[in-house]
Amino acid sequence: MEGEPVRVGMGLAGTLAVIERLLDILATLHGAGVAHGGIEQGSLVRRADGLLLLTDFAPAPAQPTDDLAAVARLTRTLCADPLPPALASLLSRLEASDASARPTAAAAREAIHQQRTHRAAANPGFHLPSAGPQQTPGSRRLVFLGLLAMAAAGWLWWQHHSATQDWSATGLVTHIEGPAPTTVGTACTVEVTSAREGLATCRIEVVCGDVLVFGGGEYGLARCAGQPPRAQDDAFSAEDGDPALELLADQGTLKIWDQRHVEWRVSIDLDVEEGEE
Repeated sequence: MEGEPVRVGMGLAGTLAVIERLLDILATLHGAGVAHGGIEQGSLVRRADGLLLLTDFAPAPAQPTDDLAAVARLTRTLCADPLPPALASLLSRLEASDASARPTAAAAREAIHQQRTHRAAANPGFHLPSAGPQQTPGSRRLVFLGLLAMAAAGWLWWQHHSATQDWSATGLVTHIEGPAPTTVGTACTVEVTSAREGLATCRIEVVCGDVLVFGGGEYGLARCAGQPPRAQDDAFSAEDGDPALELLADQGTLKIWDQRHVEWRVSIDLDVEEGEE
């Protein structure tokens, strides 16, 4: 695989950006019942185009709690700056002797996201990195793609990896953070249509009330799999209509968040039965 392992000795901001994306990947994997089992610096590879890949899955089944402890070790390896107390406390909980007391990958991701947001608010001159710790001209994107490649066990990315069919649902906004383009309690509609454009396999449009929150025009492309679909759009963009998105239709959840400055987040509960086939 072409690319470079993420470098050690990064600043705190760059480390938080990489770890948040890694926890995004793990939250999706763990939600599908898959653990990595061998996370270390060399497991995260950045391609020349900025794509961040998770590689080198362990040949034997592993536990999600093992992945979380490995994330804590990796964070200390990558970061050259002193760790703030809140981050040090989170890493300690990820390594708790009682594995059942460790937070989930999704909860840890939210904690890291909050620390990045609070750090930006407390430091007006600080800007959240949009392309990770190594920004270069022509590379302003930090995108993660969970690449499931277990040579011995033959794990598959997005189980069954079936082609996504057209799908629609309604739902309600249940939680917002920051200056979101909608409000709690607003009714939403979600439309998913099949598409094949590069890595994208579907196009999504989300309308809450009379506001187009995601998609429209040339935007809304995402990676999808399964029916009801799961979808992910992590590509950083400075364009309106193209924020980030995580759709877990089988769990009845949809999250959308602003990519430009990570200023807002919207959570929508969908009117679908969890685990429906």
